[in-house]
Amino acid sequence: MPQANASPAQLLAMMKEMQNEIRNLRQGNATSGAVPTSATTAVAPTRAAPITGGLVAPEMPVPVSAISLMQWMGMKLDTFDGSGTPVEAADWLTYVEDKMEVFEVVYHDCVRFGTQLLKGEAQIWWKGVQAAHPATYGPLSWHDFVRQFERRFYPVTFLDKMKIDLHNYVQDKKTVAEYDTQ
Repeated sequence: MPQANASPAQLLAMMKEMQNEIRNLRQGNATSGAVPTSATTAVAPTRAAPITGGLVAPEMPVPVSAISLMQWMGMKLDTFDGSGTPVEAADWLTYVEDKMEVFEVVYHDCVRFGTQLLKGEAQIWWKGVQAAHPATYGPLSWHDFVRQFERRFYPVTFLDKMKIDLHNYVQDKKTVAEYDTQ
């Protein structure tokens, strides 16, 4: 505990000591009470902490995917070439997201991993999306990829037709809406 009459230099020294203890705990180097990290939650070395107001902010571990891009590519996962129906596009996207979850691909790696499975027309489309994205906005996220993918490969007219078909579907002389109200 800091003393009430401690000088600013003493307080700074105590804060640095506490930061070193926290860093050691995160890295599992503490002599007592170290907290082991989970085998499924890999973290990269900590980044240099920014200096704010003369004090060093605590360092935050950077999450790392449980699989490397080389391993991902070596698995021979299904690719997507942009041909086929919107249903096939939706199935492929679901397939890729499921694989990313199973192999613990962290969010900031999803675009890099997922777009490696594009080929042909789909790969050309993605290169166009990237070229049209201003660099000042930063890298495209997985959410951006999915939104653009759906816009390109699930045409609004197809979705509208599917909704109409579902609404008009009849079984045993009853529509979906009639079944829904019962």
